[in-house]
Amino acid sequence: MVKVSNYTNYSKIWNRPKNPYEKLRLCNEIRMINLFGLKNKRELWRTQFFLSKLRKVAEKLIYKKAKLEKIPSQSYGILWFCYKYNFMNNMTFCLESIIKIDLRSILSRRLQTVVKQLKLSKTIHEARILIMHKHIQVKNQIVNKPSFLVRKDNEIFISFSLNSIHFNLNKKCHENRIIK
Repeated sequence: MVKVSNYTNYSKIWNRPKNPYEKLRLCNEIRMINLFGLKNKRELWRTQFFLSKLRKVAEKLIYKKAKLEKIPSQSYGILWFCYKYNFMNNMTFCLESIIKIDLRSILSRRLQTVVKQLKLSKTIHEARILIMHKHIQVKNQIVNKPSFLVRKDNEIFISFSLNSIHFNLNKKCHENRIIK
């Protein structure tokens, strides 16, 4: 039997704001939800929580670095993670630049946003529907989570799935253009 004292539950993935009716924050949340096509505020809060955890780890590593403790593997790991998901656009890759990462850079790496940027859908909401109905694949693997974070090297492998009606329509339109 498992000892309860050694068990840690890591189920917390989002935080509610402390002041629920702050006008400026509410306006910014609505703007971000509309811009990135999020379902509700909880998705936004989850991304904010993820960003705060990322910054917290970077701050701890900077503090340890200032105390001259050896931490090369941990700092390399978090820098590689941020590079892999392209969170730091045109920044130098150091621990201080991780603290400067904003919410927009993380939300722009979601599959829903990348599908819209690749013009596989007309709107951000249509992109969400295509993903939820399993019409989008990444590296020949169907993904049905709009919040899936897309790696930088996997962007070129995003397409319609082979059994999708959109794939067949896109293929027929392409064939018609070649014939004419």
